[in-house]
Amino acid sequence: MPHSDAIKAFQEQIESSGEDYITLDPLGNERARVQFLGPFEGSLTLWDATLMTLAAAGVARNTISIGEEGPNGRAIEIALTTQRIDHPTVLKTLMMVRQYKRLRVGRHEYGPLRNPVGQKA
Repeated sequence: MPHSDAIKAFQEQIESSGEDYITLDPLGNERARVQFLGPFEGSLTLWDATLMTLAAAGVARNTISIGEEGPNGRAIEIALTTQRIDHPTVLKTLMMVRQYKRLRVGRHEYGPLRNPVGQKA
């Protein structure tokens, strides 16, 4: 399916759901997979996102890792300073990704160094 057809089909799916994203994993855990639309390098992109806590990702700083375009959209992994991935966390993350103008393929770290929740100093 061409890229624009996949985006159109996804837009129809989210319009019928009444949400701004589709969950592929249950929320409320340390990791969740969601899909949503947002800009990337000047074009509308279907994001295939894995959101996780710092502890689940095994990192000490918030990170965004952007991969290649795949059959389910452009892969993006986001590690966040939170104890679980819930609806408010997803909404804040979508807003962040949509507003960040300089996203590029690769890994990006931001924010202060932290101890991943559940790991000892």
